[in-house]
Amino acid sequence: MLPPLPDFSLSVEQQFDLQKYRQQVRNISREALEDLFIEVVRQKMAHENIFKGMIRQGS
Repeated sequence: MLPPLPDFSLSVEQQFDLQKYRQQVRNISREALEDLFIEVVRQKMAHENIFKGMIRQGS
């Protein structure tokens, strides 16, 4: 049987920050939002690569 998954919920501070970001993006152009989205995806991919590398080193 698999172990239970960790809790991935956001802290109160993270929820507050997320709400601030929601308000900020309302005033950004579509082109700027597209650029930001691509950057977020790139950083997520880089984060995954770092995580995978750490797992490989630990094996």
